[in-house]
Amino acid sequence: TDKKMTKNIIAFKNKALKHLASGKLAKTGQTYKIVELSKQQIPEILALQEKVINSLKPEEKSFVLAKDKDFFEKHFAQGNDMLGILVDDKLIAQSILLYPSKQNPKTGMVDMKATAQPEETSVMQGVIVDADFRGNHRMDMMIQHWIDHATTKGRTHLLSEIETHNTASWVSFMKSGMNLHSIGTDPDDGAILYNAHIEQKDIPAKTENLSSLFN
Repeated sequence: TDKKMTKNIIAFKNKALKHLASGKLAKTGQTYKIVELSKQQIPEILALQEKVINSLKPEEKSFVLAKDKDFFEKHFAQGNDMLGILVDDKLIAQSILLYPSKQNPKTGMVDMKATAQPEETSVMQGVIVDADFRGNHRMDMMIQHWIDHATTKGRTHLLSEIETHNTASWVSFMKSGMNLHSIGTDPDDGAILYNAHIEQKDIPAKTENLSSLFN
């Protein structure tokens, strides 16, 4: 469960963050906070990325494509966002939220034709979670708050890519109501990816029929 606290501000590492929601982790009972990250948290973002990549098994390495400091600086400079989950003043999960525009129309999706205009689209990328907190439904939390976040920005089309062998991730996206639209190959590392998509207006009806969809 979580309690939405939109527009509240909290401190993290002596820096201010927008606090979106709080709740208790399902497995450990610890309090978590979902926040909107900024360029001030790039050191923590990079540290979590490194920890997660180092914890992956060889067959899981294609699940995460490492991004450097320059990527994140450019990401925030172009008006994009990131979500994070904090536990005990520690960043345990993060996701990259891309908000394309006429000036910066690229979505980063591979082998997928555009489903809407850039300014109607939101893309979730680079979802990573600390392995020390497995079993707490962190991916589900991140996806749901991304949907809410995109709604506040008037984005009606949601997109994401998921490595095909990362079953837990694509199941989480489907549980949120998204469709596995198509499949493609990442030119950077050769990973085979599912392209997930849904329109905001279709989410309520889709999530009501998940049992039949999974069958």
